Amino acid sequence: MIHCTITYTGLADVKVAKKRFARIVNAAFMRAIRWWHRKILPKHFQPGAERRYQYQWRTDRHDVHKGAMARFSSRYQDLPLVYTGEMKRQVTAGIRLKAMKSKPKVKGRMSGPPYLRPAGRPARTTGKDGGRQPDMGAELTKTTNFEQANMIRMIKAHILKGLKRLKNRRKKKVA
Repeated sequence: MIHCTITYTGLADVKVAKKRFARIVNAAFMRAIRWWHRKILPKHFQPGAERRYQYQWRTDRHDVHKGAMARFSSRYQDLPLVYTGEMKRQVTAGIRLKAMKSKPKVKGRMSGPPYLRPAGRPARTTGKDGGRQPDMGAELTKTTNFEQANMIRMIKAHILKGLKRLKNRRKKKVA
């Protein structure tokens, strides 16, 4: 999740309406979220992602089960967050975005299996040992500082471009 504060000055002559400004910001957020879904999310399933995104430790039992699955299909053996490949197929298939009309706010929703709960929800206990499941929602949506900086740069550029277009459109007069 990206929270940011937008401060703009010198726009008194443009008289940017709240809804138009919200539309520009929402378009920037939607573009960044689509870019994240297309470019960053697949990196979470590549070898080395557990170090890059600091995934929670998995038990030896998990590794044994994953190794047993390799007898049937070894293509998932070294991929993090992939046991059978079903979650990867579901979350990379698409994302639904919803923007608020009156204020700058965008929500995204991906499909996923039932055990994939939204980030930040309390972990469920599993089995007789009462062990905790890793927060896979948080692991899937985690980004590196570099990726966050790229998304913020993209959002900022898109907002500035939209404001310039809005300012130029206001200057044109039809006689």
